Order: sequence, then structure tokens, then C-alpha cells
Amino acid sequence: MERIKKALERAREQRTQQPNSPLKAKQEESVIRSEPAQTEQKLAEVTPPQTATAVPSQISSANQSEKVTTVVESAAAPMHEDKFQSGAPESIRENDATVDKAKPLEIRPKESVPHLKSRVPSDIEYSQTRRVEVSTDLLEANRVIAGIKDHPQSDLFRVLRTKVLHRMRVDKINSLAITSPTKGAGKSLVSANLAVSLAMEANQTVMLVDLDLRKPSINKYFGFDAQQGVSDYLLEGTELPELLIHPGVDRLVILPAGNPVPQSSELLSTPRMAHLVEDITNRYATRIIVFDLPPLLHLDDALIFLPQVKSSLLVLEEGVNTPPEIEQSLMLLEKSNLLGTVYNKARQTRHLPY
Repeated sequence: MERIKKALERAREQRTQQPNSPLKAKQEESVIRSEPAQTEQKLAEVTPPQTATAVPSQISSANQSEKVTTVVESAAAPMHEDKFQSGAPESIRENDATVDKAKPLEIRPKESVPHLKSRVPSDIEYSQTRRVEVSTDLLEANRVIAGIKDHPQSDLFRVLRTKVLHRMRVDKINSLAITSPTKGAGKSLVSANLAVSLAMEANQTVMLVDLDLRKPSINKYFGFDAQQGVSDYLLEGTELPELLIHPGVDRLVILPAGNPVPQSSELLSTPRMAHLVEDITNRYATRIIVFDLPPLLHLDDALIFLPQVKSSLLVLEEGVNTPPEIEQSLMLLEKSNLLGTVYNKARQTRHLPY
């Protein structure tokens, strides 16, 4: 953890010392301070109850409180993003070229479980949007727990939600891109949980967009097949209302990626993609758009798309992402209004009661 923090601090110092650095100007002009720099809270990694116990939350306010830095820690072995646990011995790996047919993509409970409902009921009716039956058992098995009532770890994502919302409202923006330096850091799981947590608040609706077109995963976390999605909108001209899915979470809709596309970066730079972003971000004033992007350092998809989004969030993995990778990622995100970082899969934690 200390190694990663030092890399973040070193990267920031190098960039703020450069002449005409946007970060230096922002640091000099910024008068917004969300909380004292020494305040710390912890955010536990979301893991199945069979493999880990709940840990207290901690969010470190770094970079003189200009950034939201979330520390994600777990008392158990870290769960990688490409594993979707169903309580059965089998698991589905996002990075596999093929999926064994004997391993189902959907987890169906024996009895129907009610959809997730916000404590503040929604009066929105999704009459034209496809609805899918997503149970709380399925979501919990896939570690999407942000909206499960009384779950011991759901408060952890509420802390992240509050910090992100504060920055977005101060800057008057409604779109957020979530990415990571390399694959497997947990960016898609963070995207799913943050979107659900945002939707639980009554002040806005949320659209979660899967733009990892080469290796889609958002639909797997929510347990439904996505035969169509963004790729169909861009390649086949399919209309947007035909692609949206309401997973039963109040005020949340999902735009899946659709079938995997090998040459995805070319699609993300088309005028039709720009039209889609403009449409979904401007249609409703109270809607927040969360984009799950591919990793930064091995593909150009995220770099091509980031100029169309108003803010970004970087997910780091302890013990995997090196200081040079972090510094390079921060440089690439310098002009994308980086709200902060999520330090994921930390292995050291303390169990403290509230």
C-alpha cells in the first residue's frame, strides 16, 4: 500500500512541477476541499460471504483533498474481476476465449426473490425498457451488494458514492468513466456496485454503460444474456430503446456491450458513438451515466473515448499495478478530470467495530 501511495505522490509532484501543467494550475486555483487531508476511512472489497468477512471502511483523502482516493481492503484472498462466483464449484472467467457450456451464465434461485428497492421508492415506470428478473441472491453471489438492504458491506459503496457525487455536483457534470491500468483490477465490479449505489439515492437516475466491447462483463454480474448492445447500435443501427435493460433496481438501466467486437477502438471514434453519448448524457438533467471502459495501458479504446466523458475514476490493484504503470495511467488521465483512485484488493486490514 505504501509503495502505491508513494507512486501516486511522486507522479503528482513530477506533473505539478512541469511548466503550464494543468494539474499545477488546478492545484493553485482550487478552493474546494471536501475534507481534511488526514481524514481516513476504509472501504472493504466486496467478496462472497462464504470466502470473507466484512471489514470496516476507510477512504484516504490524498493529493491535498483534491482527489477521492478509496482504499479497498479484504481480510480474505482477493477476488479477481474475471471470476463470477455462483456458490457452485464452477466459475466463469471473463478472460477465457470460450466458455464451457456446462457452466451457466445465469444463476437462477429456487424461489423468486424480490427486486432491489430503494428506501425512497421510485415513481418511474419502465414501460418500453426490457425488464429482467435479477434476484438479490444472484447479485450477492456475483458480489454486486451495494443495493442489498442491511448487507454488512453495502455501506462501503455508499461512502464511495457520496464522495463521487460531491465532486460531480461541484463540477456540475453527469458522466463518469471507470478504468484501470491493466485487466483484472476489478473496474467492472466497482462500476456495477457504484451504479447500483447511485441509483439507491432518490436524487438521480443512473445508466450503466458497458463499453468494454472486446470483453463485456457487466451483463454477467447482473446475470442476464446480452444478445444485443452498444455494438449493435454502432454496427447494425439498432435503436437505443431496444437495447436498454432494467434489472429491477430502482432508477437504474443498463446498456450492455452486446457481442464482443475485436476492432472496438474504431467504433468508439465514430460519429454515431458521439451521437449516442450526447443523447444519453443530455436527455435527462438528473441522469448520471457510468461508463465501464477497457484498461488503459494495453488498448487504445479508453484513450479514444475519454474526451467524450466529463470525469474519470482509476481502479488500482495492490501487488499488481506497479508504480510506473500508475504514473503512466495518471499522465494519460491528466486531462480527463480524474476524480480520484480506488485502491483495490488491499491485503492488510484491521477489524474495528463501528
